[in-house]
Amino acid sequence: MPVTSASPTLEEGVERAPARDPGDDTACASTATPPRRAHFYLLAALLVWAFALRVWYGSVGLGPLRFWDERFGLANIESFLRTGSLWPINAFHPTLSYLPQAALLGAVETVHRWTGDPHLAVLAGTRFTPLGYFLCRLVQALLGVASIFLLVRLGTKLFDPAVGLAAGMLLAIVPWHIRQSAIYKPDILLVLMELVALGWALSAVAAPSLGRFARAGAGVGLAMASKFNAGPISVPLAVGALLRRQPSWRQRLLWLAVAATVAVAAFLALNPDLLTQPEMFRRDFGGTLRDYARKGARTSHLGIVVHAARTLASSDFHGPLVALAALVGAVWIVAGARGQGERRRAEVATLLAFPPAYVGFYAAVTTNPSPHNWLPLIPFSALAAAFALVRGWRWLAARLPVVRTRWLGSVLVVGLVAVAGGRATAWVYRAVVPSTWSAVMPLMRSAAAERQTRYAVVAGEQPFPQTQEDGPDWALVMSSAAAWKAAHLFPVWSDFEVYPQGEGGAPAPPASEAPGERTTFAPRLFRAQGPTLLLVAHPWRQVMPPNGLVLRDGAFLSPAMPDWRLVSFELLLPRRGRQRVRLLWGDTELPLFFLGKEGNARYYVSPRLAPPPGIAPPLRVDGIERERVLRLVAHVWGR
Repeated sequence: MPVTSASPTLEEGVERAPARDPGDDTACASTATPPRRAHFYLLAALLVWAFALRVWYGSVGLGPLRFWDERFGLANIESFLRTGSLWPINAFHPTLSYLPQAALLGAVETVHRWTGDPHLAVLAGTRFTPLGYFLCRLVQALLGVASIFLLVRLGTKLFDPAVGLAAGMLLAIVPWHIRQSAIYKPDILLVLMELVALGWALSAVAAPSLGRFARAGAGVGLAMASKFNAGPISVPLAVGALLRRQPSWRQRLLWLAVAATVAVAAFLALNPDLLTQPEMFRRDFGGTLRDYARKGARTSHLGIVVHAARTLASSDFHGPLVALAALVGAVWIVAGARGQGERRRAEVATLLAFPPAYVGFYAAVTTNPSPHNWLPLIPFSALAAAFALVRGWRWLAARLPVVRTRWLGSVLVVGLVAVAGGRATAWVYRAVVPSTWSAVMPLMRSAAAERQTRYAVVAGEQPFPQTQEDGPDWALVMSSAAAWKAAHLFPVWSDFEVYPQGEGGAPAPPASEAPGERTTFAPRLFRAQGPTLLLVAHPWRQVMPPNGLVLRDGAFLSPAMPDWRLVSFELLLPRRGRQRVRLLWGDTELPLFFLGKEGNARYYVSPRLAPPPGIAPPLRVDGIERERVLRLVAHVWGR
């Protein structure tokens, strides 16, 4: 039975919703609701800024090493580019997760083959070119900005333009939304498709009809085709439909059945491989579930619910203040709907049904505390927080005349936007612009390669960005300058010294105490960030070839060398056995740096040190049978 009620459409009804809010005085509404033209320009500025930020974040590290998970979707795209078939070769994610990128890369690769222009190649041998990675991340940025636009539109229709804009801003500044809008994974596509499905569900609940329910079902199917954990997006439509009084409950159930059928059909139409090759789905998605089970072994189902709340309140998502505003806003929306009509209550229930459904579904399926899987919640929390902030301001404006002045509201809004946008921009700046330390590393690598050393010891002021870095033919070991100085061995053992300059830094010793080549690395806007670093490179060189030491009488004979030279030792031990191994030179225990595994052995080196005068004592290896020492080599150094 068709609906014959003269009730307004969703758009007409929701535009009047703010007037029913007792905290919404007409006299102060202008302090928070921008005019239509201003709303357009503010929205355009928000989207342009958000897009630029996401493209900037994704424009560096255009290769396979920055984001590990990109390789799974790229494998399906590579198969499409080489064979022309959209049939997936892995089922870690549904087919829609790679179709947008495949379409763009396929078009660019076709132009490349027609023109022969090497700059348009997205494949080079068995790898994607930097252009291929950039285009994939560009699509992600577009999807992320589209999700912001849809949230603004949804907030405007359900509440008013001010709430919509505030919600879009709160979504745009979430660090994990920025990150997932750059990394090629289906998470941001899921956020976009859930907003599409929610908008269609709200339309069906506001003005029920068979066509609207079928479209809402298609939205659910498309969301599930973007990522498998989109299933709970079907709950809002069911909740909203069951809360309506018209049409009859039988017809509503029939329409829900039609929506479910359309959802399944849309999902399978995009993923026929789940029927034709179920073993691929069991292999890949089943492997993901097993990995989730392993990672969540120490977390309970209730702990996952707590983890969701903590994640939303963390600095990588909303932060505690916005998260608290989201909780207040959700309660406020529910309380405000109680005194309104039946349709409005159904709309509110449709809007707020997804977050608890998603958290409950996730907690029931897995206990893996994975932050990126809470990303589908942030459009709802951003909208609720925006509602609380805008309505809270209006509530104050209705009671405090000073708050009602236009200039105060403008100054406050501009200040909050500048602070929030500045923090998001600074977060991207820190993630994208290389540090001064990263400029020091290549110089140390080249110096170590020039000296043909297997390792290099760096002494510097803490904290270090990392503790160890492996190169192709050498290893870099880092330690604290304070530790070297306390042992009266600094800088003899070190190849390099690194001194942060300025406030909180440490003054470098004069050249007479620490001779060597000195280079300064200063921060530059958009080029390098961090403290100014002074690098002192010492001129140690290997002056004698490696000397394999001979085992005699239970000890290794020390190498013969001039007194002024330095020596370091290389030790190779079996991988089995985890007992502590000590290298003793006479009564002195030499520090050993573990540099990794070499075949079935463990590889250690000692820093260089000056031999004692006279006849050097023998070397002893404690903690392991001497016969099991695979190799003990001495390296002799000089200037």
